Amino acid sequence: MLTEKATVIAIRHDTAVVETRRRSACGGCAVNTSCGTGVIARWRGDRPLRMEVGNTVGARVGEEVLLGVEEGVVAKGSLLVYALPLVTLLGGAFLGEWLRGGGSEFVTILCALLGFVLGWWLAARRLAGGKTRAVMRPVILARVAGPGGEEKRD
Repeated sequence: MLTEKATVIAIRHDTAVVETRRRSACGGCAVNTSCGTGVIARWRGDRPLRMEVGNTVGARVGEEVLLGVEEGVVAKGSLLVYALPLVTLLGGAFLGEWLRGGGSEFVTILCALLGFVLGWWLAARRLAGGKTRAVMRPVILARVAGPGGEEKRD
C-alpha cells in the first residue's frame, strides 16, 4: 500500500476534505535539477492537492491523517493513462500507413493523431467512471497528529 500524510481541512457529512503537497517521485534525487520529472515538478509549483475521502476514522479539521491507496491501483491507472494512448497512436499510424497506399504521409500522421486522441478520450472516460473512481480513491488509514501537531494515541 502506498501512503501519504495529509491534513484535514474540512468535514462534509461522512467525508473529509484533505490537503497534501504535490511532489515528484524523485524529489530527493541528486539529479533533480536536470531531469525531466524534476523540471516539470518545479514548473508545476508547490500547489496543494485537495481531495475528498471517506472519513472512517472520525478525523477532525486540522488533524494530520495517513492516506493509503493500493499499489496495484496506481500501476493499473498509470498503464491506462500512458499505454492506452500510445497503443492507439501506433494503431492509428499503422492504419494510416495501410490506407495511404503510396500517397502522402499526411494520412499516416492524421490517423496517428486521431488514434492518440481516441486513446486519451477512452482513458479519461474509463477513469471518470463511478466504479473506477471509487476503487482509485485513497482511504484514510489512521489519524496521525492532532490540530497542534501532537501525536495521536488512539
